[in-house]
Amino acid sequence: LEIIARGCTSGAAVDARAYTGGSLTDWHLPSDDELQAMYVARTTLSMPATLNQCCPAGTIYTQSYWSSTENNTNSANYARTVAFSTGGDDNYGKIYGFNIRPIRRFNS
Repeated sequence: LEIIARGCTSGAAVDARAYTGGSLTDWHLPSDDELQAMYVARTTLSMPATLNQCCPAGTIYTQSYWSSTENNTNSANYARTVAFSTGGDDNYGKIYGFNIRPIRRFNS
């Protein structure tokens, strides 16, 4: 939500915040750590590898998801992603179109 508070009007965080699944409006973009925990628990939670909720236009990599965790050295242009096919995480430029997996509240 900090990303939105800084005045961003588009992108993964804004799309996650606008998500209204289950008629609920308190969704947000998970952190890298939250996505990693979701990956570990994916079988228990019966989570599909992909969802049809996408963010920025461009090439869609269907098994990687944006997190709210920005790259410390170049946060204006890069953020962390988590691949649900492998659990690997990486930094990517925010120009790429990865999926989002909005969450409401996360309990580990």
